[in-house]
Amino acid sequence: MRVLFSLIFVFATFFLFAQETPQDEAVKLNAVLQDPNASLYSKTLACKQAGQLGTEASVIPLASVLLDEKLSHPARIGLQQIPGSAATTALCTATSQAQGNILIGIIGSLGERRDPAAVTILTELLAEPDSRIVRACAVALGKIGNTEALHALQKRFAEAELVQKELLVDGLFACAEHLKIIGNIKEAVTVYAVIRVQKDLPISIRCGAIRGELLSQESTAGSLLTAEMLDSAEEEFLVALEVARDLTNPELTPVFLDLLPKLKSQRQILLLDLLDCRADRKAMNIVLEMAKNEQNIAVRNAAVQALAGFPDNEVIDYLLEVAAGEENVAIFDSVIDALTRMKMDGLDTKIVERLKTTKGKACIPLVKICLQRKIAESTPILLPFLTDSEYEVRLAVLQALGNTVSGENIEVLIERLLKPSSKIEFDTVIGSLLVVCNRTVDCDAVAEKLAAVYETAPAETKIVLLELYGALGGQAAIAAVEKAVADQTEAIQDAATRVLGNWHDPEAASVILGILKNPAVQKFHNRSLRGYIRIVRQMDVSNEHRFNMCLEALKLVQRNEETLLIIDALGRIPILKSLEKLQEFLEQPEFAEPASLSAIAVSRSIIAQQQEKVTAAMQKVLNVTKNNDTRRQAAEILEKIK
Repeated sequence: MRVLFSLIFVFATFFLFAQETPQDEAVKLNAVLQDPNASLYSKTLACKQAGQLGTEASVIPLASVLLDEKLSHPARIGLQQIPGSAATTALCTATSQAQGNILIGIIGSLGERRDPAAVTILTELLAEPDSRIVRACAVALGKIGNTEALHALQKRFAEAELVQKELLVDGLFACAEHLKIIGNIKEAVTVYAVIRVQKDLPISIRCGAIRGELLSQESTAGSLLTAEMLDSAEEEFLVALEVARDLTNPELTPVFLDLLPKLKSQRQILLLDLLDCRADRKAMNIVLEMAKNEQNIAVRNAAVQALAGFPDNEVIDYLLEVAAGEENVAIFDSVIDALTRMKMDGLDTKIVERLKTTKGKACIPLVKICLQRKIAESTPILLPFLTDSEYEVRLAVLQALGNTVSGENIEVLIERLLKPSSKIEFDTVIGSLLVVCNRTVDCDAVAEKLAAVYETAPAETKIVLLELYGALGGQAAIAAVEKAVADQTEAIQDAATRVLGNWHDPEAASVILGILKNPAVQKFHNRSLRGYIRIVRQMDVSNEHRFNMCLEALKLVQRNEETLLIIDALGRIPILKSLEKLQEFLEQPEFAEPASLSAIAVSRSIIAQQQEKVTAAMQKVLNVTKNNDTRRQAAEILEKIK
């Protein structure tokens, strides 16, 4: 309530203040600023109001305290907002006597005003020995950005030593950006070029100039790109390459193609990636030629990968031919990458058609492409390969089926799970089944298919099936896992409770609660309680329901660490009931500190609606906590209420 009255008072004062004439405003402002008994808050507020009202009559009172260490900041911010030459003059005049941070602040305000009248004094201050002042002046001149400001910066930059040059570049960059905004691109490019050619400047600064220059002249950036990519240091080359990704001008493609054979192999690889991203068909023939005949295998791989950007029948035929061949093992991964990323209508059908006519190990790259592209229509073609004599082929197909089969034909993988030919195959099938279960839509239908084999499966496979139920979710799956908790085999109980503890929707809460109340599975009590509290903390249920879940859990705790988990969960439920419950724990020494932190968390969320209750709770926290940081946080909440 006090906060509300304070706000009403401030707004009422502001309203009355706003009704005065400019001269009256100035008189009252001056009276407040010169009153030795007025608080710093009152004086600061007066400066703020003067700036918001923006009348020239307030300039003299504000200027009178510009050199005051405590009032300089609000005074200059007030002046910064007042239009007209008088405010600029006052700020400029104060620079002759100001020092240190006060002077730097005034310079900053002159920059924010962007008044050309300040250029002369800012230019003079560029000669100051204090590097902070020089940098501030450079930035201010850059924000003003007119011809006079630019010439002042350029002149100083040309004369300065290296250290001084570094202080001026921010201003030059700001000028260049201003020139671009007003359409003077040629002058902006000149500014960037002056910085770029200074070889002694830090590479980060020069790279910024390269970026600015390239982005400012996209239509004529070819010559600069050529120079930077051919002869520059690595950092400059990388910047030029990065900027080139943002340049869409098609006339640059011939520039890149001309550069390609002249670059070192590592730079060729990066430029090929750029050509892939640009996807300009003018580059297709050269990139395809390099993919076929380049002697450097790393560069050839890069060219093959770059073909993803050229979805053309000639390119696709080449890639499919390589994928189905046995003599190009070194570039299989690049072919797979290119065909996986390529976007073209009908490409999936072309891949499947090639797979139909491919035998033995030669089909593995094509199988991997089907996996990566998730080509459902490849499933009937893949299934016969499950009996292939080549072990690697069978494994590749089993892995691919995880991305191609659906819940409707998941039996083919379930059957393989029940009769694996090796441990590696068993693990591969598990991975594929998990993928299918995670992406299936009809969870209950798939759960029924798993249930059909569960009872007759060996214990090791039952554990896997329980994991699959967990990936599926849904009512049928959770019912199956709940039933498994009652199994007499401890390993099955262990797996079932673990799966429930990680269940990905809140419907598991009631099942876990039943386990917590079941003395037959007390061995897994702690794990189950943690899973239950995880639902309280993370799942999308109402705060009221989450609070009631905490009360249920409190009835079942067996150890202090379990109580601590619930205290933490209560701290994440922003309602009054949580705060009231936490206060009970404040009275118990073993829980006082964590309960204090949770009470603070809840209080921050409900402070606006429950000031009285929060005040009482924070007083209790101050009475029980021994932690200085906790006391500080509680005191801050109480201060906020006041």
